[in-house]
Amino acid sequence: MIPDLIVASPAECAAGTAKKVSKVMGMAEGEIRHDDRIYATNLGTLLEVVAALPETDNRILLIGHNPGLEQLLAWLSSKGSSLPDEDKRLAPATLAIVKIADA
Repeated sequence: MIPDLIVASPAECAAGTAKKVSKVMGMAEGEIRHDDRIYATNLGTLLEVVAALPETDNRILLIGHNPGLEQLLAWLSSKGSSLPDEDKRLAPATLAIVKIADA
């Protein structure tokens, strides 16, 4: 499944991952949006980032960092469940696919 848009942290590792992933998927580099808010952030800010995405883009690949992405995944999948540190949902280089039902 090819995303409509990649939104990535500007951190070197995340930005490099976004560039490599877009190339493998045959996407133009212009389809990557770097957002400073994704770096070292929390759930509230990530929800703002997601809410501001264009409605025309249905499949978004978000590339960033923990603990923010893990918090977002927990919120999206079970409305805020939390896990202890030793039971991570998103280890480094993990991909999570979340399908949100039409409202």
